[in-house]
Amino acid sequence: MTTYVAAAPDIQVSSLLMMGILGGMNQEEIMPLLEKYQIPTLKPNQWHDLQPFLDLLREISEGDLAGMYNFVAIGMSIAEHIDFPPDVNDLEAALVFLNTVYHGALDKEPMSEGWRIEKVDENHYTACCGSPFPSDLEYGVAYATAKRFCPKGKTFTIRRDVFPGGDWKLHVLLT
Repeated sequence: MTTYVAAAPDIQVSSLLMMGILGGMNQEEIMPLLEKYQIPTLKPNQWHDLQPFLDLLREISEGDLAGMYNFVAIGMSIAEHIDFPPDVNDLEAALVFLNTVYHGALDKEPMSEGWRIEKVDENHYTACCGSPFPSDLEYGVAYATAKRFCPKGKTFTIRRDVFPGGDWKLHVLLT
């Protein structure tokens, strides 16, 4: 999936996800961009067109604010606030659940998009996310999820493979 381009023009994003991404940013700096992309005051339980929000994120990543905002940290914050159900109690289940969270935050997103998790062995998972969001944001989501669900007595590392064209794959490795 192309970064910053919605898969279809009618896809909408949850205001809660938008609030999670924008909440840590300086509101004085972000307000002109919200106005530019005609993004209204955000309130819970609302849906907004995804493409203007992606345009705003692209401008942040490419513009004067790029050095100020770390999309990895924003992704980590998102994952730290995910309300995982009680039956999600290990790393594999948590990584798989990211796809449910992804589709819960995006209305009309094709089911072919989102998180794809593969268990290579007991200590190795791969994760790809067909998403229009910056890959650093998705890396942060995976990192915080691995940190939260890393089995006791183990440590984790995440390695990112980047392929020509910008596609990527994360390797979550337990030791």
